[in-house]
Amino acid sequence: MIANYLLFQFLFFFFYLPVLPNQKKAYSAHYQGSLLYAEGEWGKANQKFQQAHSIVPNNFYFGLSYGLSEGRLGKAKRGVSLIQNAMTYLDPLDPDFRYKYASAIFLKAMVHAYSQDYGAAYQQMQQSKNIAPDTLPLQSLIEHNMGFLSIANQTINRNRRDRLAAHYHVRKHDLEKGLSHFESALKTNPGNNNTLHNYQVLCDTLGLPNRYKDQAPSDKIKTKIEPTFIDMHQKIIEDLRLDQYAELAFLVDVSGSMVSQNVLCMNDTRFNVMKDLGRKVVDALPEETALGLGTIGGDCPDDPAQWDMVGQLDKKALRTKLRFLIPDGTTPLLTMLKKAPTLFSDSSKAKRSIFLVSDGANTCREPGLDICFFAEELAKKDIAVNVLTFLSSSYNNTGAFSEYLCLAEKTGGQIIYMDNYRCFFQTLSFDLLETCYLKLPNLVQSTCWGGSNRDLWMFFQDQG
Repeated sequence: MIANYLLFQFLFFFFYLPVLPNQKKAYSAHYQGSLLYAEGEWGKANQKFQQAHSIVPNNFYFGLSYGLSEGRLGKAKRGVSLIQNAMTYLDPLDPDFRYKYASAIFLKAMVHAYSQDYGAAYQQMQQSKNIAPDTLPLQSLIEHNMGFLSIANQTINRNRRDRLAAHYHVRKHDLEKGLSHFESALKTNPGNNNTLHNYQVLCDTLGLPNRYKDQAPSDKIKTKIEPTFIDMHQKIIEDLRLDQYAELAFLVDVSGSMVSQNVLCMNDTRFNVMKDLGRKVVDALPEETALGLGTIGGDCPDDPAQWDMVGQLDKKALRTKLRFLIPDGTTPLLTMLKKAPTLFSDSSKAKRSIFLVSDGANTCREPGLDICFFAEELAKKDIAVNVLTFLSSSYNNTGAFSEYLCLAEKTGGQIIYMDNYRCFFQTLSFDLLETCYLKLPNLVQSTCWGGSNRDLWMFFQDQG
């Protein structure tokens, strides 16, 4: 009987125990696809997005990216379907629900635009604008593309005449409407190269002065970097929303790589920069924030050098501990994540976050499990993971960024990484919105009815 029971147990677990998908592999594929897409390698990116989506088909961002890339390759119907399906996985209780919903509709508009269905694209873009929260980058992007679509939506005026290839006619009031959208976009994002280009095209076409000519992108970058260098800690708090948490545990990487690599713009090691920025972040946090500290270092089975539950350290004590941290060993991130919930109280109402500072991927493996599983466990305990990394966003760092993306997305956190040459923090987005700026074609005055019509312009179909 016992032998039969053991045999039954073996067969049950072997044949019926669900196999967990390799989620880290999916995030790796999606991360690489995002890099390829930004470089214009849409076919290769599409293959990566398809791989990620096939592993985790219910991931909102994987569905959006796969759908957008399908649209970019001319498969509009398939692209819209994938995005529409991805929207079914949104949670209305998600604090970012409106932003995500508006972003999905925006991307559906982009799929229509890529197939030159500009009427449908404009309608979807307008809907996205109506739903989107007052998030400046998204609103500015919507205004930019509505400017383009106001001009490109000329299906009824498509012509082939006098040996000219198929082209669209555009009337002056449509150009002025587009100009108004670009001005709205520039009011909230005056240094954007893409919008400045389109705005300049219309100013030249209409013979108008460029009101934003003095705000060249190079000048904007200069003024943007200088205060960031001075107030880098404030930038970290704002981008990661660290001041919104009642309990905040610093989980800092003290592995050897933090000492062996420098932050070039500060002429110091990543380790020293981390300690300095960490202390400044502590000073700037609200007084009521309960603070804790854990370290990632040593070897996989080792206990952490520092492990202080939130509330056990006041600001002065945490600053002191950060100042006297000692580099040690490797990056047992997975081991520390399993232990991380013990840094927090048992309160179910407190808003909690891990502030992860690292420059590498996990070095401790557990057969059959990946780091995304533990991200889900943290999410169940309402613990967000917000990441600051010194790594650049590149193919060489796929392993680390796939882990960061999984941790942040599943727990509702954010990721920022440092430009080591300019001391400037950049946000790593889960979506592809920044790749979606539509560029105006060249506009010339129409000669279809003899001479030139002062109030009628045209652009060619293959330019739209």
